[in-house]
Amino acid sequence: MWYGPRWLLLAGDAYFHHEEMDAQHPWCPPGLRLYQTLMEKSRTARLLNQSRLRALRSEHGRDVVICCSHAMPEFEALSNAHEHPGLPPLAAASTAHAASRRALP
Repeated sequence: MWYGPRWLLLAGDAYFHHEEMDAQHPWCPPGLRLYQTLMEKSRTARLLNQSRLRALRSEHGRDVVICCSHAMPEFEALSNAHEHPGLPPLAAASTAHAASRRALP
């Protein structure tokens, strides 16, 4: 599917939190991390898929937008992109969420 000039890749259940796709410091809230562990069929396959998605985003981020079914900031950014025409997709939501996560104890 096209998202503006880029491909949109719906990653399904490959990850549950958008910061898991951070190439340098992947992060997931402990509760979601536990849930993923409980639900996974193959830990090796799940982690390999996440690694492949991070590599795709790092290498081809100008050509593809990756979104999962569970990362609300990604969904909100994609569905409200028309409200922020000057920003690349996901930039506003990712920045706001990262700031709120740093504020937590």
